[in-house]
This record gives sequence, C-alpha cells and structure tokens, in this order.
Amino acid sequence: MFKTGIHHISQLDGSVSLKSLLGKDRVVSVTLYDQILDFPNADFLAERILDCFSDERGVYKRTYANRFEAFDAHLLQMMEGQFDPASPMVVADVSVSDGRTACDLFERLAPRFPRIAHYASDFSPHVLVLKEGRFTLTLSRKNRILEMMWPPFVFSAMKPETPHFYPLNFVLRKFMRRFLAEPLLRKHLAGQAQTREIQLFSMRALNLVRKDARFHLGEQNILEPLMLPEPAHLVRSMNVLNPTYFTPADLARVVGNFHRALRPGGWLVAGSNEDAGSVVHGAVYRKTEAGFERIWQSGQGLELETHVLSWQAPAK
Repeated sequence: MFKTGIHHISQLDGSVSLKSLLGKDRVVSVTLYDQILDFPNADFLAERILDCFSDERGVYKRTYANRFEAFDAHLLQMMEGQFDPASPMVVADVSVSDGRTACDLFERLAPRFPRIAHYASDFSPHVLVLKEGRFTLTLSRKNRILEMMWPPFVFSAMKPETPHFYPLNFVLRKFMRRFLAEPLLRKHLAGQAQTREIQLFSMRALNLVRKDARFHLGEQNILEPLMLPEPAHLVRSMNVLNPTYFTPADLARVVGNFHRALRPGGWLVAGSNEDAGSVVHGAVYRKTEAGFERIWQSGQGLELETHVLSWQAPAK
C-alpha cells in the first residue's frame, strides 16, 4: 500500500480527495502555500497545508482563525482595568504560526489601545524551494530538509509515514533523500541551484502589515532574547510551551527570555487549546522582580505552570 500527496495547485479545486484510500490525510505540499492565498477558500487550504507541515524542530504550524476568541475577550477586559488606553502599548506575540491569531488579538486590542505596537513573530516563517527536473526540495533557512516532492509523492522529512501502513512510501522516501535530495542540497550549498522563498504568513497578516503601521511581522526563536525596540507590556505565547517541544533547561531559558522582554509589572499570557473555539487552558502572569505570579487562570491552567512560577531571576 502507498499514499500519494497533493503536489499541484489543480488538485486543490475540490475534485481530488485530501484523504488516502485508508482514510489518512494526504500531505499537501508546502510549495503550494503562496499559490492559494487569493483563493476564495484560502483560509481552509492554508490550514490544511500547515496541518501536515512541521518546521525543522518537528513542530507543526497548525493554526485557526478565532482560535482564542473567548480567552482574548477576557484578556482585553483585564487589560482595560490595568493599562491606560491613552498610553503606548507594546505587545510581543510569539510563535504565531501564520499570524491569524495575532491578527485576531491586534484587531481586538487596537480600538481600545490606539497607540499599540504589536510585534507578531514565528520561528522560521520562511522556507526555500529548490527544483531539479520533476523533483522539488524544500529547506529551512538553515538548509535543513523539510519536504521532498517527486510527483505523485510528497514526503515530510520531519514526520514520516508509518511503514506498517505505507511500506512503499518508506522505501521511496529513503531513496529520494539519498539520491535526489542530498545531491540537490549539495548543489545548493555550492551556489549551483536556483531557489525561491515562500513566506508562511497568511494573506490576512500580510495585508494587515500593509494597511496598519502598528502591526509588525518578524522571525523569532524564543530560545533567544526577544528582539523588541522597547520592553513589552504584554508577551503572549500560545500553544508553544509544550513539554514535547522543549527540555526543562530550554523551558527555563524561554521563561527567562520572556521575563527580560517585559517591563516591570508586565504580563505574560500563555495557554493552549485544540480546535478554534475550544477551551483555552492557560493563565496570565505578572512580572515581579524575582519572577512571575499568576493573576488569572483559564480552564485547567497552563500545563507547564510550575516552570513559569519556579523560575527565578538571577541575583543582581
């Protein structure tokens, strides 16, 4: 048994099933992402493409619009009681995937805080695409192999299919990596291959940047200090503080980076949920001189709260 992928834009017109014969999701090539942005159903297709694409850490970029609607509404109520609407407001929104949830938050906050500066960022929001003959290779900016496409097959390099269900895919994937992907990668590293870059931010986020100078998109690895022009009033990190993504040492580094990015008394907002509209299990934490204190909890709270509350700022 084998599973083919979605490799051409014509397959996204609704005439081709996005499921395999076994009912499993077929991989939709990330190389189609910039070709669907003007489609009437672009939001659905973008979700579907990102649902099976993971970055070089093996982290999926799954996203939905209006994902945190009730959570964001309560957050706004809290902010109105704490921050002066007439004063500047700096928001750092990290790990935003394609940026749609960042748009949701900005459009909720901006009418109430007109002097807002909203910095939305994600880890590796760009990919490089190389093509040689019928073979297409997708790389991260650090030249890590992310996807291999040899029609009709599309393989995620980070999330392979189960050999038990798709033994032919397993064999083909190994063949493609050794005899097609790695030689093309060597050509690229030697400057002998043509590349194009795809930006994985949604059209909604890109349009918002163009029409509103208060909204910004960027690249940010949260294991490194946050790049902000000034300390933030609010740092939001949704669906990223996950024990499968970080070691305890890395989590301590991330929490420390959030603490340093905030001004005194600033808020860290963190949580996670499943589908759009589902309950967010998270919390809002206030920065103290020594670390963080929780000031509100949503649902069952943040799974990794102990890592936040136990973190202590280095002695001065």
